[in-house]
Amino acid sequence: MSAPKPVVANNETNLASKPEDDWSWTNQVPVEQRAWLIERVSKMKQLLSVANPAIVFYGQILDQFGQPVPGVRVETHVAGLGVNSFVTHEMKGNTNTFFSDASGRFVISGLRGESLSFHLFKEGYELAPQSPLGFDYGPGVAAHHEPNPTNPVVYRMWKRQGAAELKGFYNRGMIPSDGQSIWIAENSEKWSRTELPDSILKLTVNRKRRVVTFDDKSHYQWGVEVNMLGGGVQKTDDPFLYESPESGYSSVLSIRHEAGDANWIWEQRIVFYFRTKTGKFGHGEMFISNWQNQDEIYCELGLTWNPDGSRNLEPKPE
Repeated sequence: MSAPKPVVANNETNLASKPEDDWSWTNQVPVEQRAWLIERVSKMKQLLSVANPAIVFYGQILDQFGQPVPGVRVETHVAGLGVNSFVTHEMKGNTNTFFSDASGRFVISGLRGESLSFHLFKEGYELAPQSPLGFDYGPGVAAHHEPNPTNPVVYRMWKRQGAAELKGFYNRGMIPSDGQSIWIAENSEKWSRTELPDSILKLTVNRKRRVVTFDDKSHYQWGVEVNMLGGGVQKTDDPFLYESPESGYSSVLSIRHEAGDANWIWEQRIVFYFRTKTGKFGHGEMFISNWQNQDEIYCELGLTWNPDGSRNLEPKPE
C-alpha cells in the first residue's frame, strides 16, 4: 500500500523542535494520515539528531591586563538541518544568551546543531579584532571543535581607559625596490623620494630580482627596512594597538626573505609600534606586495600617533 498523499502542515511550525511525546500538532492533518505522518517525522527526527549533534563550548574572557571580565553577554546562533513540514528540509537558526562568570568563564550548552557562532558584548569593552567566533560540530565537517573545560578558548577584551586625540598618515602606491628610500615627515600627507627636513621615518626596500610576474613561481631575495630617524620601532602582534610600550624599541626594523627560505612569501603585512625623535608614540601598519614591475613594488603605509607624547593610542569610538 502506497503512502497517502502528503498534506503540508503549517510551514511556520518547526516539527523538529516538538517534544518527542507531543504529537498534538498532527491534529492539523486528516485522521487517516496521522499514523503515517508520525512515523515519517519520527524517522526524520532520528536523522536530525545525528546531523545536529550536541553543542558544548567553553570560553574565558580576559582584559588587556589579564584580568577576568565578568558579566559579558554571549549571544549565540546555532545553525543546523531542520524541518518545517514532513516534506520540507531547510536550515534553521536558534539564538540563546549566556553570561561570563566572576572568573570570566562561560559555557555554552544545551544546544544542538551543525555549527555555532556567537558575539560578545559588554559596555565599556571592545573585543579583539579577528577573534574566532564560529565553530563547526556537524558530522560532515573535517575539523570539529573539541570542547575542553580545562582549556577554554580565551578571548581578549579591551577595557576602555579614555580616547585620545590622534593624528595619522596614510599613503599607498608604488615605491622603489632597488634600495632607494622614501621619506615621511610628521606633517606630510604623502611620502617623498627625497629626504625632508622634518622626516621621522625612512623606508627602504631591496629586491634582488628586477622583473617579477604573477605566473613566475621562483623565489628571490627581498627585504624591507623601517628606520625611525632618531626614534625607535618594534614589531608587534598586539590585536588592539591602543597603548604603546614604554621600552623595547630599536632604531631600525629589518625584515629579510632569502630565496631558499622554506616559508618564503612574496607579500607581507607588518604591524609595529614606534617612538619619534620628538618623543611621540604611535603605531604603524604596512603592506608590501612584490607584484609585476621592474624597479618598483606596491606599498600601503599607515601611521597613527598621539601628538601630546602620551602612550595612549585609544581611538574615539566610532
